[in-house]
Amino acid sequence: MAKTEKVHARGDARLDGVLDFVAFAARPMPLGTLLDEGPQRIAKIFGADVCSLYVLEGEGAELVMRGNVGFERAIGQVRLSVGEGITGRAVEYMRPISADVAHTHASYKHVDGLGEERFPVFVAVPVRGRRGPLGALVLQRRSGAFTEHDIAELSLMGGLLAAG
Repeated sequence: MAKTEKVHARGDARLDGVLDFVAFAARPMPLGTLLDEGPQRIAKIFGADVCSLYVLEGEGAELVMRGNVGFERAIGQVRLSVGEGITGRAVEYMRPISADVAHTHASYKHVDGLGEERFPVFVAVPVRGRRGPLGALVLQRRSGAFTEHDIAELSLMGGLLAAG
């Protein structure tokens, strides 16, 4: 009995967003474009209020927010050591970390003036390059826990950014 194929046409916002992101990440671009557009595209896919892209700088011990949607005024201002806060722990362990209510997580670090308490649902995934950690991707939203599927998909997106 012949099976019929199913072509997943445009119209599924999540799938369309993922495929558009793959095309975006695959093309050569200046770092500034990646840092500006990457978080915008990722936030839209996941319905996140905030998407931050942290880059390891210096001797590889400091994470600096270099891309963001939601807290744009904090770009370059938020700095964490590897191991500091949920984001720093994710890079230290090289494993995703999520929290349904970030400020109750043992590794939570409050950043004065940011107002992130409005977006308690939190996930941080490390961005891994060929030679090790490059930074982290963080999503935050008001409600709705991130699923295991979300976290796996976000981890892949971090890999696509690293490959670019």
